[in-house]
Amino acid sequence: MSEFSARDDSFHFDVISDRWLETETAWFSFCQPERKLGGWLYSMFRPNIGTVAGGCWIWDAGAHLPWEVLYSTNYSALRIPGGQDLTDISLPTGVSIKALEPLTRYRLGYHDDERLSLDLTYESVMAPRALHKADSSFTTLNHFDQFGRVSGEITLHGERIAIDCISMRDRSWGPRPEHRPGKSAYVTGVASAEDAFLAVTKWNDETDPIAYGFMIRDGETADLVSGRRIVERDSAHGWVKRITIEGRDDRGRELFAVGERLSGIVVNRHSLIDSNGLIAWTINGKRDTARTRTCGRCIAGPHSADRRARGDRRERAAASARSGRHRFQSNLQCPYAPFLMAPAQRRGRRGAAVRDAQRLQASDRARSEERSRQKGFARARRRRRRAG
Repeated sequence: MSEFSARDDSFHFDVISDRWLETETAWFSFCQPERKLGGWLYSMFRPNIGTVAGGCWIWDAGAHLPWEVLYSTNYSALRIPGGQDLTDISLPTGVSIKALEPLTRYRLGYHDDERLSLDLTYESVMAPRALHKADSSFTTLNHFDQFGRVSGEITLHGERIAIDCISMRDRSWGPRPEHRPGKSAYVTGVASAEDAFLAVTKWNDETDPIAYGFMIRDGETADLVSGRRIVERDSAHGWVKRITIEGRDDRGRELFAVGERLSGIVVNRHSLIDSNGLIAWTINGKRDTARTRTCGRCIAGPHSADRRARGDRRERAAASARSGRHRFQSNLQCPYAPFLMAPAQRRGRRGAAVRDAQRLQASDRARSEERSRQKGFARARRRRRRAG
């Protein structure tokens, strides 16, 4: 019997404390593995300060930086709309969620003018699974995970793309501080609705032991009680290219899964830096040969993601120097947000955006120099007055 009820489709604002860091989240993922395309819808609510953060990310193998991927929005502090519950809500981030059947079916939407529209249905293939272990990265939160089939269509920069996959969603509510230095991995793998797993590694343990997780094998679900994650990294970029998961569940069944990276994205998401990969899995010898259901997610905390990002920045900087192209280090430096454009549009606007950014920087330098001159004049006047 599930530990959760229809009540848990709604906000939990009435049962949390009055501390500002109390947080509630709703995350849905989806993918199109034939195109190496992955996607997220993520919403993070802080009711005591009245804000919602999050948005939508869609990427493929062509780019992994959030300002260069197919689509990326990441709002940090918009107003939570009044008079709506999480069972049927349209958010200022563009995300919409409607519960069609408690804990089972959801209508998911997203709209951003001509850039992106999304119309998907999530239907669970398992009951929500509670997080039980205290030494995972979610120590103080109420949290559950749930695999489901995601189907429907997205229209991305005018192109219609069909979605039909099995992927993960999760929900959480409770305190979530901003300062949580450390790292962990959250790894999901799917071969079919009958064979899948979740493995969350222990917080801040370099050996990557599994702290929490579950395995679905031949349609039966049980908690993982031991195991480890083994990774192989790309020598040029530093990101994970191959993952091996070894584990055992509380029924004594073995888990052996090998995943190969198809694509990925690095996301600076509120207090975390996530290095996420779309992974093609073979789980206990089983793999979805149709390639419409094989997907996965691997998240790392700030430290390990930063190591990968440093190596990638060095490689990209060298490539930019060789080609003479300019690249932005952060979307905050580019007020025209070229990462929201289709690739062809992005290429056409990159030179103009660079010139505009350079003009802004030159203007900032000129203002700074003028302030320095004025301060120098003021000091000279004060010296003259003292001398006189």
